Amino acid sequence: MSSALIAAARERLELFLRRALITQAFEFAVDDFTAYDRAIDLPRPPLRSVDWIKYVDTAGILQIVAPDTYTVDESSNEIGRIALAWNRFWPCTRYTINAVTIRFTAGYGSAPKDVPQAIRHGVLIETANLYENREDAVVGRAVNMLAISERLLWPYRALGAG
Repeated sequence: MSSALIAAARERLELFLRRALITQAFEFAVDDFTAYDRAIDLPRPPLRSVDWIKYVDTAGILQIVAPDTYTVDESSNEIGRIALAWNRFWPCTRYTINAVTIRFTAGYGSAPKDVPQAIRHGVLIETANLYENREDAVVGRAVNMLAISERLLWPYRALGAG
């Protein structure tokens, strides 16, 4: 099967699972820090690292938050979190949309073998479905393309930050 079908299947399942399967970089933006008294939940687990946090200060200048200002919880395969370090405060941001941007890396690893077996099998099922059912409709046949793979993958679906 073509690598394009495999990539399409992987991307579709990443959206369904709300996860990053292969390690990749993301940027996540929020308006300010004040809505996050305890922690900022990052989408697309599993979290590997936080690369940087940038924000627009009250003067409109882009700044980088010092890494010793926050701690990163990347200990589980569930939602990764960023929280203030002890006795620290988030900086004040300009009142604007997406004043804070977080760049982070997420995914199980750089190779397909790093992804849990059940998810890899789901990608194979989805790829086969895409190959076998290339048309939008098949006359005289009902096609439920995702029932099997979604049942297989549901336990891996991230239900937190989306």
